[in-house]
Amino acid sequence: MSAQILRMNLVENLGKTKAFFTVAIEGFEIADMKLIEGKNGLFVGVPSRSYKAKDGTTKYNDIVKITSKAFYNQIVEAAKAEYERREGSTTAKTASNVSLDDDDTDEELPF
Repeated sequence: MSAQILRMNLVENLGKTKAFFTVAIEGFEIADMKLIEGKNGLFVGVPSRSYKAKDGTTKYNDIVKITSKAFYNQIVEAAKAEYERREGSTTAKTASNVSLDDDDTDEELPF
């Protein structure tokens, strides 16, 4: 099996969370995965749901469980590589490089 990162959104100001991403695995897609900075480097967090325990504390249940350490490592490596690629190529558009000419067509719109 191989893991492929389909989408990744880098985030700022969310503490140790660096990105949210979707991974494709053998015909399945898992969305809302997180790339998190830990004390030993980057690791992957799986989607989870929160609930209130009887004592009033917030607890979390994982929605997805990855039972193979080798496969988890494949996801981590794919996510790290995509994060580093995006981090290195991040360029902000400024008003000077955005054109609003009348000759622009709808074909150039990203949506």
